[in-house]
Amino acid sequence: NGVNIEGLPLTEAVKDIRGEAGTEVTLGIIREGLPSIFQVTLERATIERSTVETEMLPGGIAYLSLSQFADASGSEFAKGIRDLKKQGMKGLVLDLRDNPGGYLDVAAEIGRQVVPKGLIVY
Repeated sequence: NGVNIEGLPLTEAVKDIRGEAGTEVTLGIIREGLPSIFQVTLERATIERSTVETEMLPGGIAYLSLSQFADASGSEFAKGIRDLKKQGMKGLVLDLRDNPGGYLDVAAEIGRQVVPKGLIVY
């Protein structure tokens, strides 16, 4: 929409592209080997992506992957645990690999769901 984002870090460029759902943004795209910029107009939308993935493994071992500590992660984690318990969960593998972190309060909320007593965050 008239803002040059060339050379900006991805996080800065994304700030200029994001906007209210239902509004449009026009991007001018440069492709190697093409002589000119071509434009694409996109309608912005809310993208909802779950941060929790679950799977029941043999022997009642539940697997839960948590990709980040985002706003909805606490409730998604609780729902995942409830669903796994309904499937007969006897043990839990909590996979935090490649989790970059996120909101400390959400991490503490999830910690309280797993560790019922004691200090969660120091």
